[in-house]
Amino acid sequence: MAILEQIDLVALRSEPRIWISKLALFESLDPLTPIREPITFTTGLNIVWGVENEANDEQFEPGHGVGKTTLCRFIRYCLGEPGFGQAHAVKEIQHTFPEGCVAAEVQIDGQRWAVQRPFNKARADWAMPDATIKELIEAHPTRDSFQQYLNCLSTVCLSDLRSEGVLTGGESINWMHLLAMCARDQEARYQSLWQWRSPRSDSLPRNIQKDDAHLTLRSVLNLLPDEETKLQKKLARIESDLSQTEKDIVERQREPEYWSRHYRRVLHTDFSMDEALEASLESQDMFSLPNLVAGQVKTLKDELENQRSQLDELERNIAVLSAVLLEPAEHQQTVESASAVAKSGAETIASDVESLRQLKQEIEAAKIWPCKYAHPVLIGNCQHTNERLVGLDTEIREASAKGLSKVSKRDQTAKKLADQSDRQRSLLTQQRERFDALITDRRNLEDKRRETTGKIKVLQQTAESLTRWERLRIGKEPDSELAGLEKRKVTLERNQKKAKQQLTTLLESQDKSLQGLRQVYEALARNTLSRDFNGRVQLSGEGLEFRVFRGENLSGEAFETLSIL
Repeated sequence: MAILEQIDLVALRSEPRIWISKLALFESLDPLTPIREPITFTTGLNIVWGVENEANDEQFEPGHGVGKTTLCRFIRYCLGEPGFGQAHAVKEIQHTFPEGCVAAEVQIDGQRWAVQRPFNKARADWAMPDATIKELIEAHPTRDSFQQYLNCLSTVCLSDLRSEGVLTGGESINWMHLLAMCARDQEARYQSLWQWRSPRSDSLPRNIQKDDAHLTLRSVLNLLPDEETKLQKKLARIESDLSQTEKDIVERQREPEYWSRHYRRVLHTDFSMDEALEASLESQDMFSLPNLVAGQVKTLKDELENQRSQLDELERNIAVLSAVLLEPAEHQQTVESASAVAKSGAETIASDVESLRQLKQEIEAAKIWPCKYAHPVLIGNCQHTNERLVGLDTEIREASAKGLSKVSKRDQTAKKLADQSDRQRSLLTQQRERFDALITDRRNLEDKRRETTGKIKVLQQTAESLTRWERLRIGKEPDSELAGLEKRKVTLERNQKKAKQQLTTLLESQDKSLQGLRQVYEALARNTLSRDFNGRVQLSGEGLEFRVFRGENLSGEAFETLSIL
């Protein structure tokens, strides 16, 4: 068509911004062992075919199973994809070439990069600018060199595209999106314009959504204005809010029924009100729920009053017993003190007698030693010593006689006081045990009062909540929260409609931008196929659509495949 003649064929660049000029396969790098000779590529169309072995007696069709798909996956692997084939193929390659790798020379915006990626992920990826494959292998660059290479790829490919936050959910286009668009999986065939990846290929990214694929394609074709991206994000927020609001409305509409049943079950289970499940809320009915609740509250308040009376009685008993305990306790202390004094006196008398006896023993033990006052006379022969011993015997007898009577009296007194103390202590113990029991009873009764008070509060709150939800359920009371949600829904629907209209208007305004693409697509269809065919490009809310048709025939799988090609 004339459009092809009108196109300005002056080259804007001398070569593609990204292309692979060489690819090499190695069994190992040390020693360097190639699997085969390197494969070289040129700019433009490169045709890969399998050479048939004429002596091969196999019945398979020639050209199948010779590695064409694997070669393409190696190219994608060298361009940054995480894997290089289906799981079973990768496992077989790793088993056959455990030390193997693929290397490539990639031209990026006129700069050559050498890349090496091992078959086994335990080894590092390498990349090096302005180098050949051989120079890369000899240099052994650092691990971060491959990330620098990926950054360079991403920067060059995304520099002229609108990529930031243009995808659904506010995500950005990255290099993997572009690589998937330019190099679709063999298993994906040409089933659709946007389905670039097949689950059978084990390649990443696995799940590129249809909308994201169309947005990526439109960004590449410069058919994605800023206004549309903003509108799409705004519309997505509105639709998300609208969806949540609709869910909230449904939930709110169910709440009165749910909470009415819930509070009736609480009254039935926690307060033993069997009629609560079906009782009416009309107060004029004898067995209405308000009357049942009022009766239950009265019962609990009567119980509370009875507990208060019991608590008052306990307080009086505790006060009396506390006063009764005070005097016996003081008397007990007096008796114990007197007993201690009596015991101490008896011990003092016995100690005096024992001191005299000890002195006598010391004098008798010294009899064999010379007296220092009448030397060389022995102490045992000293008249003064013997007189002193006789005197000590007399003192011991007299002290023992006097002390025996006093000790006997003191022992009797001490025993009497001890017996009295034991009786007093036993009585005090009994009284204290009774006092402790009264304190425990008071504590338990206070706990019961708090529990009863809490029951009354919960019962009243439950009845109030049930009444409110029941009135909402039967429509006797307006639901302000539901009304607010419905008002919000109306506003969101209005905003949604407005945003869609703005988006439709914007898409229609891009028709002029599509004119050049339409003309080229039409010319390609007619010149590649025949003049009986026409091509059509349409931009709608669903994305870009490419159609090839013949006359009035618009359908058929062959036509869909042709349109994608």
